[in-house]
Amino acid sequence: MPVLAQLAPPAEKPAATVPGAKPAVAEPTAPRSAPEGASVGAKPALERLPTDILYLKNEKGELVPVPRDASVEGYLEFLRQQKGASAPAPPPLSVTSVELQGTIDGDMAQVQAKVVVEVTSTPEWPVAMGLTEAVIQQARVQSSGRALYAGKDPERGYQWWLVGAGTYEFDLQLGIPLRKSPPRRRLLLSLPPSPVTSARLLIHSPDVAPRIVPEEAVLQVMPQEHGTEIYATGFGTRLDVSWQSLPTTTSSSASLDANTMLLVRGAADGLYVEATQLVRALQGVFREVEVRLPDQAELLQVDGPDIAETRTDPDRPSDVTISLTGPTAGPVTLRWRVRIPHAERRRLVLEGFSVAGAKQQSGSIGLVEVDDARWAVIEAGEPHLERMNLAEFRALSNGVPVVRAYRFYAQPFRLPVTLEAVAAYYEVQPVFALYAAEDEIRLEGRFRVRMFRGQLDQLTLHWPGWRAEGWVLEGIQPQGSLVTGFTTNEAGASEGRIVINLSNRAKDSFEVRFSARRSRRGGEDSRLTLPWVESSGTALPATQVVLVPAVNVDAELSPRGETVLRRVARETPPAAEEFGFEKGLRTELYRLETEERQLSLRVTPQPQRIRVRSAVTARLTSRRLEVRQTVQHIVQYGRINDFAMVVPAEIADRVVFRHGDLELVPEWVEASRATEKVAWLSLPSVPLGTVAIDVSWSLPLPETWLGERSVPLEVPLVRSEFSPTDQTTLEVQRTGWFEVSTDDPQWLLQHADDERVRWQTSAAVSEFPLVLAPADDARNAPYHVTRAVMQVWLDRQGGQVCRFQARLSGGGPDFYLQLPTQASVPKVWWGQRPLSGTAVVEIPAGSRQFSLRLPEPVAESSEPVADAAEQLLTVEYELSTRQSLGGTASVVLWAPRLPHCQWIGQVIWDVHLPMEHHLWSPPPAAAAMYHWERTGWYWQRVSYPSEDELNVWVRGELRGPPALPSSPPGRRYAFRQLGKAQELRFRTLSTPMALVLGGGCSIVLGFLALRLDWLRSLVMVLAALCALVVLSLWYLSELELLFQPMLVGAVFPLLIAAAEAWHQRRTLAATWALSASVSDYRTASVDVPPTQSLQPARGDSATVFRAAPQGESSSARLPAESQAG
Repeated sequence: MPVLAQLAPPAEKPAATVPGAKPAVAEPTAPRSAPEGASVGAKPALERLPTDILYLKNEKGELVPVPRDASVEGYLEFLRQQKGASAPAPPPLSVTSVELQGTIDGDMAQVQAKVVVEVTSTPEWPVAMGLTEAVIQQARVQSSGRALYAGKDPERGYQWWLVGAGTYEFDLQLGIPLRKSPPRRRLLLSLPPSPVTSARLLIHSPDVAPRIVPEEAVLQVMPQEHGTEIYATGFGTRLDVSWQSLPTTTSSSASLDANTMLLVRGAADGLYVEATQLVRALQGVFREVEVRLPDQAELLQVDGPDIAETRTDPDRPSDVTISLTGPTAGPVTLRWRVRIPHAERRRLVLEGFSVAGAKQQSGSIGLVEVDDARWAVIEAGEPHLERMNLAEFRALSNGVPVVRAYRFYAQPFRLPVTLEAVAAYYEVQPVFALYAAEDEIRLEGRFRVRMFRGQLDQLTLHWPGWRAEGWVLEGIQPQGSLVTGFTTNEAGASEGRIVINLSNRAKDSFEVRFSARRSRRGGEDSRLTLPWVESSGTALPATQVVLVPAVNVDAELSPRGETVLRRVARETPPAAEEFGFEKGLRTELYRLETEERQLSLRVTPQPQRIRVRSAVTARLTSRRLEVRQTVQHIVQYGRINDFAMVVPAEIADRVVFRHGDLELVPEWVEASRATEKVAWLSLPSVPLGTVAIDVSWSLPLPETWLGERSVPLEVPLVRSEFSPTDQTTLEVQRTGWFEVSTDDPQWLLQHADDERVRWQTSAAVSEFPLVLAPADDARNAPYHVTRAVMQVWLDRQGGQVCRFQARLSGGGPDFYLQLPTQASVPKVWWGQRPLSGTAVVEIPAGSRQFSLRLPEPVAESSEPVADAAEQLLTVEYELSTRQSLGGTASVVLWAPRLPHCQWIGQVIWDVHLPMEHHLWSPPPAAAAMYHWERTGWYWQRVSYPSEDELNVWVRGELRGPPALPSSPPGRRYAFRQLGKAQELRFRTLSTPMALVLGGGCSIVLGFLALRLDWLRSLVMVLAALCALVVLSLWYLSELELLFQPMLVGAVFPLLIAAAEAWHQRRTLAATWALSASVSDYRTASVDVPPTQSLQPARGDSATVFRAAPQGESSSARLPAESQAG
């Protein structure tokens, strides 16, 4: 059972209510403090879970069960409860200690248990004590409250109700049956969780081997008169002790088996033997182990987990007795470390480590490798010893490097060994540095010793006649760590031998240094002899000689006699400071190839010489020309502390001098010419050789210059006061917008490419005439545009928001971009990385021509950067045309111009117009990517691909900036161009204007057709259709846009024509009769037929009179029809 589950409330505790659900009906529970006679074992009731559940998605999209009748108030109350329960409250009770004490005899353990419980508040559930495996024979509780027995649970054990705060001490007499698993017996008892647990048990058996679980518990075994006492602590919530009775035998009668592994290491003061023994009983148990060590061996250490005491026999120091912590059958591990002293080259015999009373003794011997010695072994005459495979022994000893291994099968054994010193074998590589001045010569020697075998305790230096030549030996290094001293007694000095004593018997590669000096007379050559060092080789190796002349002299080294000396010109000689000489001195490398080392040195003093060279770099920025000039003073045969620089007066107030990272403060004096000034500069340290002084300044560009014409610009130069300039080079970094040139014939073009142009002159000049001219289009196209998208959002006032994205291949450090002059300052991204203001430079200012400094590649980043296979360029800017769209407008759209780019793919334009504006006249320089599609009761143009598809098409797997925020709804038109992006010119038409043009045209033509019968003829209709077809050849898009408004406008004439036709039909169908006689309508003066005298009152009347048949009366009725009503 888990620890926390024993003190926690039972599983039948009421479940937490679901947030927001109505409380379920609960069964009655036992009271907090149960009175006598009450059911102390009553279990808390379970709340009824809701049966009607809904499943809703949470923020991760997972389905979560929610009660159907949940309320917001219930959920808020649940949150308040959770907030109040966030701080953990102390538990109502805690078991502070558990102590067990008893005896074990036979098959039953009688244990007295003492359990102490601290109660801070009356718990709402019975406290479980565990003890499931035991039978309580007697129970007594001491406390200030009341403890009521609550029964025994099969899993939780014995339980008590504790009423009232205080300390409860339970004294329980337990009977615990033992569990048998021959030959072992086991005591098992579950306990409540407590920080302190202990058990003291007496087992009525003299020799037992106990074991406790868990292994981290502490177990002590103490033999007693009537048995064995065990004391265990820290076993937690479960006491699990098992033991086995051992036969009662003595050490002398026990049968032992010993296995020994010996590691023998050689040293200067003797042999060190490390032995590991495993001793176990073949029969019975043992309490002591007697081991015989090798003769004359000095015991340094012995340890083992079972050792209680170590004793040595004073009469026989090689006999050692090990007392164990208790009787055991083993195995017992003993680890020995002894030293066997010996003299150099003395024969020793390896033996010993035999265990008294052991029936079987075996093991292995390994001779560990020694650096400066080797093992000599006499193997004959030993029957119990045989050679062993080295790999097998190294596997047993965890990879110890042994050179020989043996196996023995019985004791005693004898293995005679001798540790013989190995003669040192080494090689010496000498290097000499010879410093030559006017009045002295210094010699620095380096002897690089490489050891191949053995150790070395001294070196012999042969230097014939060194005292006679006047050399003074200053010292041999390194003192202390390697060199302990050197001897130059008279005998040795006369023979030219110097013995160098080494410390710690040097066995690795090392270096010995020595220094010597002698005086020199001017005007004559100096004769000298170089030393050499004995080595194991038969021939002396080639010797390097580095000649270091002083700063104001020239030196020449030549051989004398049979010496062969060659100058090495192909190799770079070591620097002078490597030998402790002044930094910057000249060096020359020679090689000695014979044993003869007789040399002659010639030293020639030289006057000081100065040469000057200048290098100028110019860079064009937004409004200025940044210039940096490096003036090099090549000083030979001397030093210069102060430098004088001639500066043109026009830049003297803004020029900056530097020497490396140090800024120099000039001291100004007047020059011989009024247009110049002289700046004196002092260096804190005076280097030898070349001294470079950096001079930087800037020149403003003309304010009105925008790069539309050639502009001459005079670049002033700084020169040295000490010497004319031998050579001047000027380099100008190119931009994508300007060509640089010069008209001065003194300046010769030395180099020109896409990035820089360099000129050079040998004349003494004080300025450079630079000419800047507008550049042509791309040169060599370092970048290729494989695909591009140009998105434009137009508003009613004519403003444009543009976003240009291009997929580029190729590479280069710079990129050039040109926008329309009305454009705002752009935002530029290279991949996913935005370019800062310093990386987007407008040259010149106001021209909207930009130079982009692309970021360096990042190895660890997965983001594409410069010089990758492909990159994504994104440019965002706004454009104001100051031309509102109105009813109809002509719109011109420009894409960014990319010099130095070749367009090899297609460009897609994505144009967005306001909702009330339509594309009327499409651009002739692009192909439309839209089609007509019915939406509801009208038709409109739909572009393809969609914006998302367009974004995937241009980006692909490349990363880019975030998308623009959603724009107001409008009309979208897509176009396609192949190759370079060209401007788009098209016209727009507003919705009211389209209705006026299309509908008005239909209305006018319809009313004309109603009044003019000839317009309704078939010939005119066919002629109108033919004219419409001809117009569609040139203006199909315009007619398509006006077609729907024309249909709407045609409805009005059609409705009028239909109404008139309906009215005429109704009038013709209406007739009526006149009651007057014919005579009433005749005139007296004219004799006309009766019907001719009846005329309508108005000429436009539609009334018709018809005469009645003859023979009727005078009052006959005349039928009449009227069309006018």
